[in-house]
Amino acid sequence: MHIVLLGDSIFDNVYYITEEEKSVIDHLRSKLPTYVKSTLLAEDGAVTSELYEQIAQIPEDASHIVISCGGNDALMMLSLLSEKSNTVRDSLEQLIPKMNNFRKDYQHMLEVVMEKKIPIIVCTIYNNVPRLPEEEKLALSLFNDVITEEALKAKIQILDLRQICTVTDDYSEISPIEPSAKGGEKIVKNIVRILE
Repeated sequence: MHIVLLGDSIFDNVYYITEEEKSVIDHLRSKLPTYVKSTLLAEDGAVTSELYEQIAQIPEDASHIVISCGGNDALMMLSLLSEKSNTVRDSLEQLIPKMNNFRKDYQHMLEVVMEKKIPIIVCTIYNNVPRLPEEEKLALSLFNDVITEEALKAKIQILDLRQICTVTDDYSEISPIEPSAKGGEKIVKNIVRILE
């Protein structure tokens, strides 16, 4: 087996923990048998449309791919929440082209990864970030709808981070939108459970 992690800082969280703590990839390596390889290709700050460089680096012997992306796409849209509009319908109309673009990016990314013809797990975007305003949590649900719909259409396993990172300790004190060492460990335990 060779597990490959693609995506963003949900997996590439080494910058948001202390030197004494384990990152997501370190947790993964410690919980897998020594004969199982694991590779981190995820990069802090990556958006869905930038994953192709990571996909191109997937090793030939990869047996499973785990993807966590979409959070940075959502961050880039937060400014829309401050835009003025006359009605809720007007606000939703402003969101439609942005969400259509995200769906197109996510669909295409999945299509390219699926060409590898190996099992894939995709993660939703967690939404229990400390002090996250309710309107931002609602906006995240639009992205999670796209992720779950596209994964279900493609018959890809879903790891719902909303059900895993549920308490404040799961998030980094350095940057609350990133997983802490504890949150990373919980994510990894669930990845391993699916793999088993």
